[in-house]
Amino acid sequence: MPRCSIERLSRSRHAVGAGTVGITYQSSQHRTPDGVLHVIYPKMTGVDAASYGHAAIDANGHLSGQNNVLTPGWSTIDATPALIGDGDGLRAVFGGIQSTDPGFWSDGRMYTATAPEDASAWTLPAQAVGISHSA
Repeated sequence: MPRCSIERLSRSRHAVGAGTVGITYQSSQHRTPDGVLHVIYPKMTGVDAASYGHAAIDANGHLSGQNNVLTPGWSTIDATPALIGDGDGLRAVFGGIQSTDPGFWSDGRMYTATAPEDASAWTLPAQAVGISHSA
């Protein structure tokens, strides 16, 4: 078994996103059949500027793609999104409040965003998979 030092590990780590979140926030990962590890993670980029970022890490450990699952600017997002494989693509399931103005996006619903297997673009349909008054 190869040996690995702490120094070598610390040199091999790379940040996959920018922004900050609380210590209770978690990422979610899914590996596609092509060996790419997809990671979605909550991020805050300012006051009332919450979003989920996405990073793709290839089989060699290199960052091969990065984008946003959501347009930044959500008021609140769930701390623990779920990323799953969905047929030939990816599906993120999460709770959140996009706007505090009354309407569909302000009720604390559970939403789903989808992307093709390469996660090149995410689609957020105006439909909910549930409701969460704690989002």
